[in-house]
Amino acid sequence: MTRPLSPRQRQVIEAASRGLTAREIAEELGCAHHTVRTHEAALIRRLGVRNLTEAAVKYERERAATEARDLLRQRIAQEVTAY
Repeated sequence: MTRPLSPRQRQVIEAASRGLTAREIAEELGCAHHTVRTHEAALIRRLGVRNLTEAAVKYERERAATEARDLLRQRIAQEVTAY
């Protein structure tokens, strides 16, 4: 991702990653179905994908890569301070 997602976009993509529909996401977030669809369209454009499923997969992969990178940095820092 080139730019960070807004907090609401993150909520929408995380809910979509859990398999929720736009209506279910709207209910969970307390907003209109149309608002969720607007966020979905923005996510698709921002992530450069064709649909919400691809957006969710790309988001989850990048999130996992970031977590792995952070964990590796922590381990390296621990080893450096151990010497």
